[in-house]
Amino acid sequence: MESGLGGGSHTENLQKRGFRLASYCVLCKEAEEHVHHLFLHCKVARELWGMLFLLFGCSWVLPATVKQHLHMWNGCRVRKDKKKVWRMTPLCLLWCIWRERNRRVFEGLEMPLYRLKDLFLKLLFFWMVETYPMFISSFVEFLGGFKC
Repeated sequence: MESGLGGGSHTENLQKRGFRLASYCVLCKEAEEHVHHLFLHCKVARELWGMLFLLFGCSWVLPATVKQHLHMWNGCRVRKDKKKVWRMTPLCLLWCIWRERNRRVFEGLEMPLYRLKDLFLKLLFFWMVETYPMFISSFVEFLGGFKC
């Protein structure tokens, strides 16, 4: 199977290269690791997406695939002043999930969910400040400005 948004198993790909890994999701330890499970349907991923939807003040049903999710995300109408953070958010969240997955697989370290949420928000803030320096002046302003 191929990896990436196409839907293959990352574990399967690594095993072909000689790595000995468990085939279950290292985040929830409940299901086989698959790109759609890892980034959308794993209980850790669902918690992160849920926090995000609360911050934005929106209701959302996670679709079956990452590709569908990103397509729906980009198709949403968002106020002009929120569009920059809206577009950057899913990429940052996917990156945080992937980094945590790799931390657990390759370093044997596990970050608690509350710290993972905190890391995501701080990383998103950092990405916004670095990309759009005049957009946000403080982390507190950033956290208060999510509602679309």
